[in-house]
Amino acid sequence: MKLKLIAGLALALVLAACDSGSGRASSPAASLAPVSAPAPKGCSAAGFEIVSHNARRDDSGFLDDDMIVSASVKNNNPVACAAKIEVEVRDSAGKVMGTASGWTGSENFAPGDTRNADVIVPKALAALGPAYGVRAVESVIW
Repeated sequence: MKLKLIAGLALALVLAACDSGSGRASSPAASLAPVSAPAPKGCSAAGFEIVSHNARRDDSGFLDDDMIVSASVKNNNPVACAAKIEVEVRDSAGKVMGTASGWTGSENFAPGDTRNADVIVPKALAALGPAYGVRAVESVIW
């Protein structure tokens, strides 16, 4: 009886982590993200500045011609921390068609320092719009 209960709980946990019972993790990137603590006082997404960004197509064959957005991110927070960077793909009317995100790294960086963040935008998403925007959406301390 106890074994059936444990097996049932384990199955429920697996199904809860999957997307609509398809057997795929609901967010593969989330399962690969480093473990973090809540952002400390004085560290916020608004405290990060996107200094510059550019986009290029990956033609190496490795990423299937996906778009890579490289952003230079400055930490204007008063404490060392890191940021999650989001790329919004927009259509010609400015409507957000989808998003992709990535981190400035798995280490904190000091106030005033700048780090590069590469966000991979899948080819199918990049094809939905001719424009994109880049912003910090989350802050963490590793």
